[in-house]
Order: sequence, then C-alpha cells, then structure tokens
Amino acid sequence: MLIVFIDELGGGCGPFIEQISEIILNLTQFSASDNIRNSAANALPSLIKCTKSAFPDKIAEMQMMAKKYSNNIIEAMEGETETDCLICQAQALKEIIEQAGDNLLVADSVNQFHNKVWSFIDASENRIKDNRKYEQENAVGEEEDDGLDEEDLLVLKEENKNEYQLQLDLGEIIGALFKTHKNLVQGVVQDLLTAKLVPYGAEGASKPKTKFLLFVLDDMIEHLGPDFLGPMYPSIVE
Repeated sequence: MLIVFIDELGGGCGPFIEQISEIILNLTQFSASDNIRNSAANALPSLIKCTKSAFPDKIAEMQMMAKKYSNNIIEAMEGETETDCLICQAQALKEIIEQAGDNLLVADSVNQFHNKVWSFIDASENRIKDNRKYEQENAVGEEEDDGLDEEDLLVLKEENKNEYQLQLDLGEIIGALFKTHKNLVQGVVQDLLTAKLVPYGAEGASKPKTKFLLFVLDDMIEHLGPDFLGPMYPSIVE
C-alpha cells in the first residue's frame, strides 16, 4: 500500500516521507520474506524522487536522506544470503546515487564506496567458484545415484547466471559514480585499471566477465571521456 502511495502520489507524499521512510528502512532486512526485502529496497529510490518533487529547494536534506538510504542498503547487502535480493539492492543503490546527483559523496567516501561495491563482486565470484567446485566434486559417477543429476546441474547453472547478473548490476553502480562524481573518481579509475579489471581482461576470460569488462569500460568512456582519462584513453579504447 505504501509503495502504491509513493508511485501514484509522488510529491504528494511529502508530509509523510519521514514516517514512510522509517517503516521501509526497517523492512530492508526483514528476514521472514525476501519479497518484502526486495520491495523495500526498490521503494527507497522512489522516495528520493518524491522528496525532490515535494521539496525541490531542499537539496542538502535530500542528499542526507540518500546517504541514509544507501548506508541502509549496504548494511542489508552485507547480511543478505539471496542473490535475487542482492540484485534488487544493487539496482536500488545505483538509482539512489543517480537520483541524489552531484556532491553526494566526498573523495574519500567515493573510494570507500567503490571498495565496498567491489567486495560484493568478490563475494559473488567466490560463490561461483564454490558452485563449480561443488559440481566437480559431485560429478556423475558410474552409478546413476552418484553425483548430481540434470536438475541439480540446472540449479547450479541458474545460480551462477544470477551471480553474473549481480556483478553487472554492481558494475553499474561504479558507472553511476563516474556519472555523478566525475571530479572525484581518479582513485577509482586508477584502481580499476591497475588491479581490479586485470583478471577480467585476461586472455581466455569467460563471456560474462568479458561483458562486465565491456560495461565498466563503456561507462568510463561515456561519462569521463578523453580529457579526464588522458594518456590512459587510447589503451582503454583498444
């Protein structure tokens, strides 16, 4: 019901945003239902839109709200066990950054934000490795009852597919930082090009990793451009 109010009334929710926020923020880690966690995360960017519509002159207050929301989602992601929920949370985090716009974060916070996002990417990659290890250790043996059956393999494949989608959504958060904090992402770009993206660009990288690499570099070129990237630009394009 609250989400309907947010979507349909927009700025008309202005007098009640604080009350609605309190309810929704308490539901982003609602352990009894992943659907509720997803809905709560998805509602937060819409509340930012409502605030901008209701109080267009209160930019500082809106950005304080965005920081509170993003911190809440990051905390929820740290304890989340369902990849589908992590995907919704990552998408919400990207939208919050884009809605809040410039000057949401200072330079140190941008670097910390980037490192936190990458820690979620690393955790996702570890889950994929665990799935592959489990598949190898339980390969079908001579007896039909040994190892994983076709249904089990499909489940593992779907889990890994979701993990790769999560990584793409997390990469788009970094793209949102490029878009909204262009003057503060020098450290992020340097870290990506010298350390983080190296495994993704290695010869023989998988199709999902190549796709991730392409998306991040595409955002880098689109939002930062040759003037910002300087001598690094030709190698990025290559």
